[in-house]
Amino acid sequence: MTDTSSADETWPSVELIVLNWESYEDTAECLDSLDALDYPNVRVVVVDNGSTDGSGERLAEEFPEYEFIFNEENLGFAAGNNVGIRRAMERDADYVLLLNNDTVVTEGFLRPLVETAESGDRVAAVGGVNRYYHSDGIHNAGVRFPLALGGKTMLWDRPRGEEPYESDYVPSCLVLLSAEFIEQHDVLCEDYFIGMEDTDLAWQARQNGWKVLVDPRSVIYHKTGMTSSKSHFVVYHTLRNRFRFASNRLSSRQRVLFLASLGIQLLGTVLLWAVRNHGDKIRAAKLALKDHVFDRQLRSYSQL
Repeated sequence: MTDTSSADETWPSVELIVLNWESYEDTAECLDSLDALDYPNVRVVVVDNGSTDGSGERLAEEFPEYEFIFNEENLGFAAGNNVGIRRAMERDADYVLLLNNDTVVTEGFLRPLVETAESGDRVAAVGGVNRYYHSDGIHNAGVRFPLALGGKTMLWDRPRGEEPYESDYVPSCLVLLSAEFIEQHDVLCEDYFIGMEDTDLAWQARQNGWKVLVDPRSVIYHKTGMTSSKSHFVVYHTLRNRFRFASNRLSSRQRVLFLASLGIQLLGTVLLWAVRNHGDKIRAAKLALKDHVFDRQLRSYSQL
C-alpha cells in the first residue's frame, strides 16, 4: 500500500482533501483509487462533513493511512473543505488539491497538475480532464463562463490541445490550488453552501492577474450526470449563489448584464415549472430571491 503521507521534498508538498457526507461507498472507492497514487510528497486528508450515518467513522477505521477530520455538522461544500484547507495552510503546504469523493483517479493524475502549476508565475489553479465514470466520453475538459449567459456555463467536451491551456474556471471536483493564491484571496468563499465556489475563486484569480489552467494529461473519472432533474434544494442554492456572485464580484455594468440574462432565463423556467406543477421549485426560487434581497441566512433543506 502506498504511504500517502510520506514526503520527498524534491517535489512540492500537496495536501489532498476529500470531503465526505454520508457517502461511504463513493468515498471508499475514491480512497481506494488513491492507493496507487505515484506522487511522492502528498498527504491525504478526509473531512467528514457532519455525517450521521457512521460513514466517517467506518472510513477512518478502514483507511488508517489517511488523516481524518470530523466536522460537528454539515457546513456545506465550501466551508467543509475550508476546514481541510486551513489545516493544510497551518502545515505550510505548497498546494492544496480538492477532489470530489465521487471520483476515481488515475495513477499519474497529480504530477501533471503540479508540473503545470510550477511552470509559470501566478498560476492560481490547475484542473484536468473529467471523464464520465458510468459511460464513455468526457464530461468536461475546462469550462467557459460568459457573463451574458447569466450563470450558465459551456463545458468543453474535449481538450483544447496537448499542452496546458487557460479556462474560465475548473470544477472543484478536481482542482489544484496554489497556497500563495489561497493566502491572498477569499478561498473558498463561504457565501456558497454548494456550487459556484469554483467559479468564484477563478473569477477572483483572473481579475487579479492569476491564471486558471487545464492540463489534459491529468485524468479522473467522475460519477456526474447521473440525474437530469434538480431538486428544490438545488434550485434554491443555484439561484442564491448567482445573486451572491453578482453582488460580491461584478461591477455595476457587469451586474446589469448578468442579472438581466438570469432574469429572462428564470422567467421561462418558472413558466415551465408551473406547467409541470413543480410548485416546490417555484417556492424555492422565490425564497432565494427574497433571502438575497433581505440578506438572510441560507436555509436548510427542511426550511425550503
